Amino acid sequence: MKPTEAIHNSPELPFNPTVLKWARERLALEKRVVAKKVRVKTDRLDEWETGTRVPTVRQGRELAKIYHRPFLEFFYSSIPELPEIELIPDFRHREDESGTKPEVELILTQQWAREIRTNALDLLEEIGDTELAQTSLLRFTLNDDVVKSAKKARDSLLLPIDVQIDFPETPIVALSDILRDFIECVDILILKDDSLHKLNVRGLCIYSQQLPIIVIGNEPPSTQAFTIVHEFAHVLLQQSAVSGFSESRSNSSEYAQQVEQWCDQFTASFLIPEIELQKYARNPDDFSDEHGLSQIIELSQIFKVSEYAMFNRLMELNYIEDSVYWDTLRPIILQEQQILDSVPRQSLYNNSYIDKLGRFYTGTVLDAWNTGYITTTNAAEYLGVTNLQHLFDIQSDL
Repeated sequence: MKPTEAIHNSPELPFNPTVLKWARERLALEKRVVAKKVRVKTDRLDEWETGTRVPTVRQGRELAKIYHRPFLEFFYSSIPELPEIELIPDFRHREDESGTKPEVELILTQQWAREIRTNALDLLEEIGDTELAQTSLLRFTLNDDVVKSAKKARDSLLLPIDVQIDFPETPIVALSDILRDFIECVDILILKDDSLHKLNVRGLCIYSQQLPIIVIGNEPPSTQAFTIVHEFAHVLLQQSAVSGFSESRSNSSEYAQQVEQWCDQFTASFLIPEIELQKYARNPDDFSDEHGLSQIIELSQIFKVSEYAMFNRLMELNYIEDSVYWDTLRPIILQEQQILDSVPRQSLYNNSYIDKLGRFYTGTVLDAWNTGYITTTNAAEYLGVTNLQHLFDIQSDL
């Protein structure tokens, strides 16, 4: 399918109104929102989509940017044959919640993540590496014991709790990075999209039997560790979902709440196993007053988790009484967590491309490039690199 030849000859460019309308509706964008971004009235957008008027070149390029489509696509004689965007369940909302539309950014994130997965599978087939560990990974259900499940998952990753406790966290290496690398070693893509947090999305899982996807946001390392393991639990449940923060779950369905609760408990047992916690927190009386905060801080540093996560774990295991929780510790912990969350997350990977795409995908692209299966230009396109010299920088940082 090619643009018509009249594009260079007519003072009024032959935009196809059907394609213009399709591009907007594909992202479920309201007319008023698009019109405001292009700085025209909604009536003018209607005219463009019915063919009674056409946009200027500048307006057409703005629409292409808003719709995330190639500009020349607007001149095609018919709607492009593209697969429908398959959206995963959004656990921030009830399934029957009327009028709830996914944010455009969230739709694009899912589309981008699936494209990365498709690229990875194509490259793996090209270089002859198609045996993915995910085919033999553990599977759990909501009826499985979370403590036993977390222990089995740790064992499958060859990541004993001693490694988590003993390794020295630094400004360069954090627990979240270690977890990301270990989980990617069992052929799970872990990608990063900084826009998730502003959408009130903590993370998302796009499950598939081969090369499932986890997408995380731009959180501080201690809270990001929790998100990575939470989404890993989704993979093990074979449950795709958009996961919100805990305060948004009251709006979700009963099933979604059950899944999120199981994943939270799995994550707590994975990151802070009770049997290991008992070695460091033997006396519940240590948490009976405001001095318990210093104990929580110390324990959070031992396990490399946020103070809020440690606080919730101690509550769950009855180390902290409800009265102390509500009267003394909770306001302090929440205030500390808000301060922590307000600090911008610095990339702990030396290279922003690796931080965004993960070591699995980046390494797959570089393997295909180094073995001659793809060209330097192809490798740059797969990684979104504009300066070819950056390929060598990425390779040295991987």
